[in-house]
Amino acid sequence: MLNYSTYFRASNSNHRLVNLGKLYLPSGRIYCCDPFLSDEVAALETSVAPGSYGVQLSVATFPEWGPRVALGGLVISAEPTIAWREATFEINHEPAAGFRVDAGLACFMDAETQQLFTKVIDDFYKEKPDGNYYNEILAREFKQNAELDSPRQDGDWALHYPVPGDPRNIAMFATGLGDGYYSAYWGSDESARPAMLVADFELLSEVDAAR
Repeated sequence: MLNYSTYFRASNSNHRLVNLGKLYLPSGRIYCCDPFLSDEVAALETSVAPGSYGVQLSVATFPEWGPRVALGGLVISAEPTIAWREATFEINHEPAAGFRVDAGLACFMDAETQQLFTKVIDDFYKEKPDGNYYNEILAREFKQNAELDSPRQDGDWALHYPVPGDPRNIAMFATGLGDGYYSAYWGSDESARPAMLVADFELLSEVDAAR
């Protein structure tokens, strides 16, 4: 298993860090998934203390594709990570891991926010059966974060607040080259406490091989 913390220490010629902002976790129970497919997963079995945590993205640059989000990271503490393990959850009374992506997006969000976002989405489509939440709501938020020198002018990340004025938010980001099935991993400190959560979009071996 990769030592993911290596890719969050500093930017270099192949990887750079993007600080997305603070994610509010009112319950400390975390969803890592496609934001529109959260019903296919559940909150991760490992939880953290309620609070706000920084979100960082490791963006890799490919000659043929330009910059892509290779890793999404939720920083729980400043303690060094010394061990990594797959992040798991239980659904339908069965253990599970990983998540399917069908919208080219992944996210970190709290379990409370997942319930809120599900209601917001349901209400949106009740009011606009032929609408598109991404095109009508999210696209402009992603566009605000588009980088001038990037070939992807639609933007690859956003910190979305489903209800204006409500602190519950969702860290959304593009998944490497798009749709697929991806895994998340917990990094633990020397006291076996969670220090970081990382979503891996399976690009690092390609980037490293191209060095």
